Amino acid sequence: MSADDQHDAARSKSRGRLLLLSLRLAVAVVLMALLVTWLDFGQLNSLLRRTDWDWVTLAIAVYLLAIACNAAGVRRLLLGFGHSLTVAAVASIHFRGLFFNYFLPTNFGGDLYRVYTLGRTVLSTGHAAMAIVLQRTISMFAALLLIAIAVPLFSPARIEVAGIAVILSIAVGVLLAGAAFVRFPNSAQGWMQSHPQMGSLLATWQRITTAFHGLRRRRVLPPAVMWLFVSQLMTVAAAAAMSRSLQLDVAAVHFAYIVPLSYFAAAIPLTINGIGIREGAIVLILGQLGVARGDATAFALALLAMNISFALLGGVLFAMSSQRSLRPADDASTDVG
Repeated sequence: MSADDQHDAARSKSRGRLLLLSLRLAVAVVLMALLVTWLDFGQLNSLLRRTDWDWVTLAIAVYLLAIACNAAGVRRLLLGFGHSLTVAAVASIHFRGLFFNYFLPTNFGGDLYRVYTLGRTVLSTGHAAMAIVLQRTISMFAALLLIAIAVPLFSPARIEVAGIAVILSIAVGVLLAGAAFVRFPNSAQGWMQSHPQMGSLLATWQRITTAFHGLRRRRVLPPAVMWLFVSQLMTVAAAAAMSRSLQLDVAAVHFAYIVPLSYFAAAIPLTINGIGIREGAIVLILGQLGVARGDATAFALALLAMNISFALLGGVLFAMSSQRSLRPADDASTDVG
């Protein structure tokens, strides 16, 4: 291929990415505009006047605890690779990752930043990547488990998605759990290695499973799993507290499946960081529970505002950050696990 052909291909690829970004941005704007049209501003004014700000404060505090537990889980995974960071350092990187999630045109910009920064801090990008991949996987299992338990126990029969959600969550959970322990047979490995792309996928998967089994043998996984599961529960509790602040007539137990379902809805790569899709899913489910559409929209936007506020805090931390702020733990007193 000539230099001109390569240049044309690069320009075509760049235009394709720009078009995709524009489409995702347009979808996000349309969905958010639709949500705004669902707001009854007279009713919203009344809702704001009766908002209990003590519950708002509690929701923020509990969400901060969720981030701290998440950081503790990642820290335990890094300890399994022989790296020691303070929980505060890992949490600071998490906040900055939120900034990149919300203000970069991808669904994974925050994870890339976390891997890059953790990798520079512990001098091992591979270990940082393994820690983030495992953290994401464990968190996904926690969300699936909450859905599988909470939907049949608490959701009303009129939520048609309930049965599908349970079946899919259990099926995906079983498949992924099996994949985490089962290695590809030699015949399958030979076939995959004969295909360049499949061989690369096999090598990546083998690194992940090797890291997983290594951490399991070092007994690092149980405390890491505990912290990450608690983080999911704290996220649910924060949403329940926010609903209480707006005096929504919804039992707190319903958020045990509303929050993880919205988490998976946001993973659909149709908008930037799932904005609009996540909020629409929340409004849809709350509507099935009898919450007025305007109140449900106000609640969904309140959660979005809280997340964006933490992302902006991450932007401030990013502007102020330096590698000196990411010092390793000096003593065992910082070990929260």
